[in-house]
Amino acid sequence: MLMDFDLEAPGLLHFQPFQPKSGDKRPAGFSEYIALCLEQGPPSELNAFIHECCGKETDQGKTWIMPAGRDREPGYLAFLNTTTWADFYNQQDGYKILENLRGHIIAEYEPDYVFIDARTGLSEVGGIATHQLADIVVLVFNLNEQNLVGAKRVFDSICSHAPLKPELILVASPIPVMPVDKATPFGKKMQRIKRDFNKAYNAKKPVVIPYHPLLAYEDRLLVDDGDLFSSDAPYRRLTELIQKVAQVDEAPYLQQLITPLQKSDWKQVIDIAQKGVIKHPTSLNLLNHLSRAYFFSGDYEKALMFINQTLLNAKATDNVIKARLLMLKGSCLEQLEKTSEQIAAYDEVIQCFGQANEVDILEQVAKALFNKGFALGKMQQLEAEIAVYDELVQRFGQAQEIVLLEPVAKALINKGAVLGKMQQPEAEIAVYSKLLQHFGQAHEIELLERVAKALINKGVVLEQMQQPEAAIAVYDELLQRFGQAHEIAILEQVAKALYNKGVVLGQMQQLGAALAVYDELLQRFSQAHEIAILEPIAKALYNKGVVLGQMQQPEAAITVYDELLQRFGQAHEIAILESVAKTLYNKGVTLTQIQQPEAASAVYNDLIKRFSTTNDPMLQQYACLGLNSIGFALLIEAKKHANSQQRLSLFEQSLEHFEQALHSAAIDDQATILGNQAYALFLLHRKDECRAVLQAALKQGGQALYDEEKADSQLNELPEDTEFRALLDEVWQSLSAQQDFT
Repeated sequence: MLMDFDLEAPGLLHFQPFQPKSGDKRPAGFSEYIALCLEQGPPSELNAFIHECCGKETDQGKTWIMPAGRDREPGYLAFLNTTTWADFYNQQDGYKILENLRGHIIAEYEPDYVFIDARTGLSEVGGIATHQLADIVVLVFNLNEQNLVGAKRVFDSICSHAPLKPELILVASPIPVMPVDKATPFGKKMQRIKRDFNKAYNAKKPVVIPYHPLLAYEDRLLVDDGDLFSSDAPYRRLTELIQKVAQVDEAPYLQQLITPLQKSDWKQVIDIAQKGVIKHPTSLNLLNHLSRAYFFSGDYEKALMFINQTLLNAKATDNVIKARLLMLKGSCLEQLEKTSEQIAAYDEVIQCFGQANEVDILEQVAKALFNKGFALGKMQQLEAEIAVYDELVQRFGQAQEIVLLEPVAKALINKGAVLGKMQQPEAEIAVYSKLLQHFGQAHEIELLERVAKALINKGVVLEQMQQPEAAIAVYDELLQRFGQAHEIAILEQVAKALYNKGVVLGQMQQLGAALAVYDELLQRFSQAHEIAILEPIAKALYNKGVVLGQMQQPEAAITVYDELLQRFGQAHEIAILESVAKTLYNKGVTLTQIQQPEAASAVYNDLIKRFSTTNDPMLQQYACLGLNSIGFALLIEAKKHANSQQRLSLFEQSLEHFEQALHSAAIDDQATILGNQAYALFLLHRKDECRAVLQAALKQGGQALYDEEKADSQLNELPEDTEFRALLDEVWQSLSAQQDFT
C-alpha cells in the first residue's frame, strides 16, 4: 500500500502504475478522509479513499494507494489552508484518528508493507508519518551541507519523540558518480554520516543511489529499467535492506501493540509486551510500553518495577528515555502517595540532566521542577514550593522554546495561587502582572492560555480585595484580547470572564447590566458542547434567574430556571449538577413566593429524588433544603386546618421531613432546620423535646434564627403560637445571659 502524505506537492499519481485501476482521474484520498473524520467521525469503509492501482501485467499480488486527495479542486486548497495540525492533535483527537486509520488498513487490506511518501520529518504532516505511523523511516538526503543539517534535525527529532522508536535507514540520493576513497569529498561525507547518524541501522554503510539524467525529464520508475545502466540495482539493495529491518525481533510485538494502544486496552498491551520481554528482556521499547501500560492500568507498583528495569537497560546515551522514565516514576510515586520519594525522582532528573543542552531533555528538567513545586505544595511546604517555582523561572524564563516556556508560565500561575493561600493578595497580583508582561505578546496557544488564566485570577483577587471596578476592567481586558479566539482552552477563560463580570455587576446592584452580560455569555456560547464552557453557561442561567427574581420578575425567573433544567437536567458532571440542584431549589422558592405551593412541592420532590442519595456534599445539601422546604410547607398548611386530626397528621409529616433533612444537612443550614424541627415538636405538644432542640438551634443560629422563628409563628397563627413565642423568649434570654449573640 502507498500513502501520499506530501500534501503540498503530491506526486505518486504521476507514475502510471500507481494510478487507480478504476480510471478515476480525481480520486479522493488522505485529505478527504481527515475532513470526513473531523466532521462525522471515521467512516466504516475505506474504499472511497484507498484505490487499487493499475500496476503491470507481470505484477504478483496487489498494490493500493491512498493519494493526497483531489489536489486540483478548491476544497483541497481550503483544507490545507484551514487545517492546523497542532489543533488536530491537541483538540480534535488526531492521534486516535490516525491510529484508527492504521488499524482499519490492517484489518481491511492486510498489507505486507505500507509505504508513506512524506516530504520531510519536521513538516506537520511529515511528522505524522515519521513520528507516529512509521515502524521504519527511510531518510533520503543529499550530501550538501543544507541537506545534512536538515536530515540531522529530522533524525534527532525521530530518535527523541517518536513513541514506537522506528528503525532509521539512511539513503544518500541523488549522488553523482565520483571517486569514493576516504580522502575524497564523498568519503569525508560518509565518515560524517557514520558519526552524526550513529543510531541509524545502516549508519556505517548508507544506501547510495546515483544520479540518473533520465529523472530530470520524466517521472519513471527505474526499477522497470533494469537493463538501463543497471539503474535498478540500488533500489533493489534498498528493498532488501527494508525487508531485513522489518524482521527485527521486537517488531512483531510492537506491531501487535498498535491496536490495543489505540484503544487504550492496557490489559492487552501488558499481555503482548510481556511476551515480547520474555524473548527480548533488554528491549527498551517493550519495557517502556510495559511500564506505561501498568501505570495507565493503575498498577503503580508493577509500573515502578518495570521503570527501574528499563532504566537499568538504558544506554548511557539514552538520556531522553531515562529522563522521561524518571518523570513517569515520579507520577507513579504520586499515585502511591509517596511524596518524598516522588520529589526524589524529580530531583534526580534535575541533578542528572540540569546541565544538558538538548531541548528534549531540558523539557523534562522544566517539568520536574514544576512537578516538584506542586508536590511540595501538597505537603503544605508553601515557601519551598515558591522557591522551586522561582528556580524554574530563573532557569528557563529567557528560553526560546515553547516546551520550556510553558512550564515557566504554569509556575507563575501556581506561584500566584500559593501567595493567595498565604493571604498575600498584593504579591499574588504582582506575579500575575509579571506573567502578563512576560508573555502578553506571545502567539503560542500554550502561553496564551496562561495569559488568559492570569487575567481571570487577577480579576478574582481584585474582587476579594473589594475592588469591583478594577476586577471588571481586568475581565474586560481579557474579553477584548481573547473574545475572538477559537481555542477551547482560551474560550473557557472568556466564558469565565463573562460569568465573573456578571457576578460582580450583580453584587454592585447593577442588575440590568448583569443580565446583559449573562445574555452575552449565553448567546456567544449557545452551540458549545465542551464541559469547561458548559459549566459557566449553567451558572449564568442560574444567576440570570436569581437576578430576575431580585428585579421582581418571578415568572421570567422560572422560565430561565426551566431553560436550565431542560438543557442540563440529564447532565452527569458534578459541577453542572450543582447548578441543576440550586435551580430546582430556587424554582421551588419562587413558586412558593407566587402562591403555587403544590407546584413548589413537586419541584422539591424532584430535587430530593435526584440528589438525596448522592455522595456529593453540595448536591446533598440542596436535597436537604428541599426536604426542609417541604416540611415547612406542610407545617404552614397544617396550621390552616380546622380539623385537629388532619392538623396533627400534617405536623407529623413535616417533622419527618425535618429529621430526614438533618441527616445530611450542611452546618450552615442546620440551625434553620433545627428551628423548624423545634417548632413542629411544640405544635405536636412535645414541649420538653422542643426546648432542647430550640436551645441547640438558637446556639447555632443566634439572633437571625430567633427573628425567623418569631416570624414563622405568626404565619396562619394558632392560639398556641403565643405560648411558643414565650418559650422562644425564655430560651433566648437564658442563652443571651450565658454569652453574647450577634
